[in-house]
Formats: sequence, structure tokens, C-alpha cells
Amino acid sequence: MSRSYKWQPHDGARHALPSSLAEGDPGSTLCGIEVTTKSDKWPESERCWPMCGVCDLAWREEEQILPWPREGMQPVTESAQIKEVIAPLTSRSYEDALRGA
Repeated sequence: MSRSYKWQPHDGARHALPSSLAEGDPGSTLCGIEVTTKSDKWPESERCWPMCGVCDLAWREEEQILPWPREGMQPVTESAQIKEVIAPLTSRSYEDALRGA
């Protein structure tokens, strides 16, 4: 499956660019920043940069992917919720899994 956009680190965030741009081509990110396309191989230090929020929303809309986080969803943080999620995934008890047993 071919995607319409690719991601490139720029100025502390990852931005979406048209995938048709080759390395060295000038182009515009979905949030409107003018950039020159770099290599698709990113330095390790840039791999964990956050996604640009504007690019992410525009990209998801274009690809017909629901926004994240989804409305009404909350992170699983409570111990009881974590047990509920983990229990079906393992035959070990939650406490054994935490101890590494």
C-alpha cells in the first residue's frame, strides 16, 4: 500500500511531507513549513522527536485514520485496569509478571 505522505524531522518535530518528494526537493509540510527534503534515513537522535500536531491531524484526516488520542479514551494507569488488560494475555499472575517470575 502506497502512502501519500512521509515523515521528516525538522526543527524539533516530525513533519509530514508528500511522499513524491525526493531527497533535496523543496516542499511544504502539512503544517505549512517550507523545507528541503532530507534522506529517509534519520539520525538516531531524531527518531523519537514528537510528531507535529498539525501535520498529524492533517495526515490522519487524509489517510482516514481517527485522531489520537481518541475522544473518551484515557491512559491505563490504575493497577486494577492494568490487571484487567494483562490477565488475558498471560497465564502468569499479575504479581508474578511484575516480579519477573
